[in-house]
Amino acid sequence: IVEEIFPRANLQQKVAEANEMIRTRMKSRLPSVTLSRCGVHFRLGEEAERESDWTVDRVFMPDALHPNGAGVKKWMDCLQQNIILNA
Repeated sequence: IVEEIFPRANLQQKVAEANEMIRTRMKSRLPSVTLSRCGVHFRLGEEAERESDWTVDRVFMPDALHPNGAGVKKWMDCLQQNIILNA
């Protein structure tokens, strides 16, 4: 499993571009590796469909960079689902 880059305050456009590059390369070079998109769970609300427009949910990432305890639990729950689905 490879995890995409989580949302970042003030850098979300660059994060979206980097994640697109990761998705493209993973599909062409490593098709048997699972790409995890747990970062979607760290965006504020569901209002922004485009990844470049996401806002970091500070409930789970108070400094808009690092998940806190609740954020780590959310991340682990997401990863666990990816593992179960790809086992």
